[in-house]
Amino acid sequence: MDLKQKTIENTFIVFAVSFVTRGLNILTKIVLVRLLLPEDFGLFAIALLIINTVSLFREMGIESALIYKKDDVEDAAHSAFIIISVIGIMMYTIIYFTAPYVATFYGEAEIAQIARISGLTVIFMALVSVPVTLFSKNLDFGKRLVPDVVSTITYSTVSIILAFKGWGVWSLVYGGFIASLVSLFAIWKISPYRPQLKFNRRIMSELFKYGGYLFAAQMIIFVLTNVDDAVVGKILGLTVLGYYTLAFSFANMPVTNISHIMGRVMFPTFSRINDNLPLLKKAFFKTVKYVSSLTIPLNVIILLLASEYVRFILGERWMNAVPVLRVLCLYAMLRSLNSSAGELFKATGQTKFIRDMSFLQLIVFVVFIVPVTRRFGLVGVGSLMVIKGIMAFILCLWRLIPTLNMTVREYFSVIKSQCIASGLAGIITLVAHSLINQTMSSMIVNTCLFGLIYALVMYRVDNDYYLEVKERVNDIMILINNQGRQWISK
Repeated sequence: MDLKQKTIENTFIVFAVSFVTRGLNILTKIVLVRLLLPEDFGLFAIALLIINTVSLFREMGIESALIYKKDDVEDAAHSAFIIISVIGIMMYTIIYFTAPYVATFYGEAEIAQIARISGLTVIFMALVSVPVTLFSKNLDFGKRLVPDVVSTITYSTVSIILAFKGWGVWSLVYGGFIASLVSLFAIWKISPYRPQLKFNRRIMSELFKYGGYLFAAQMIIFVLTNVDDAVVGKILGLTVLGYYTLAFSFANMPVTNISHIMGRVMFPTFSRINDNLPLLKKAFFKTVKYVSSLTIPLNVIILLLASEYVRFILGERWMNAVPVLRVLCLYAMLRSLNSSAGELFKATGQTKFIRDMSFLQLIVFVVFIVPVTRRFGLVGVGSLMVIKGIMAFILCLWRLIPTLNMTVREYFSVIKSQCIASGLAGIITLVAHSLINQTMSSMIVNTCLFGLIYALVMYRVDNDYYLEVKERVNDIMILINNQGRQWISK
């Protein structure tokens, strides 16, 4: 099977499985949001902040380096497993002993116990890091996604049952813990990889050389994406933090569910063709086009109908999240474009640039986050995130020009149709919205109206896109038929 067919197959597998798992996650979140209180999500967010902070050191860019590496893969995997496992145990020890101090800082003793139990997932993740990475490296996404399905079903079942029984924030804690444990057993059940006590210093040095810049970038990106939670929780309180985390999650749902899926497939694919510039450029532009054709319109409709979505789906008590939700939709659109560029930079070995770009954003963000939060509240924090997204977009575009030998006009021609179609659909939907009372029925009608207009405008201004989509659908149908015949023959 050639790389094109393999990419189509993997993209289909990832999208199909992720459609189920992400859809179940969304439904689970809606149920939990209706059962739990904003402060429950605030408490859990701070506990996760402790875990995620320490977890930065869990693999130090080794996973991406293992995917990027083309020789001595088996020895590299054994060495990586030893290092990542030891680091995972060390990280949990740090979580265990630092959690009480963070709990004291926020004045919530319960945070410490939440962090200590949820933090065990750091060890679980370390133990499955290498086999999961090898699945991605080998483009074996069928096996890679089985644990995701099992884990998602487990989390949804456990957390919802406990929430119904009145366990509050602990329904989130135990749901995540049990799901991670189940995923651990599932991955080792299906993985052919078995670690050996072999450690090669030369190979590890190569992995760290590639992963070092990426690790530094990950640390900076982590601060960029979590310092807002820390500041909001301290200055505005855990209840307000609950509103913010929900708004951020809801606004970023399209980019998280779509860009993340494409990234999992395209990073190893880009890595395989990084020495073929015309093919790499073509693959990148197609990725940007497919991602933006979904994320841009989805974020536009969430922005326009944010009030209705929150009121009728999440409940009246979450209405305070609406203003910042609208602002964060703008950030999410920028993030979806930047994510594709990030995967390309990793695949072409430009991890130093990722680090430097992240550091420039960090300087601006850290300088302004506290005064902006005090002066403008959640909307100010969301606006600062948008500014960060604009900075990243400009820097990515500047670097893409020499990397792909492209022009700015070429790049914008890739996303022009999506922007035009989303803008026209948004204007018409906004007019219809102003003429109809806000009800559950009007929310559904306006959403369908937006989707219909977007599809019609896209068909008129970019008919080639529909031909490409039709071709990909035909490829997928052939794939399904072939897989079905193989299954029957077995």
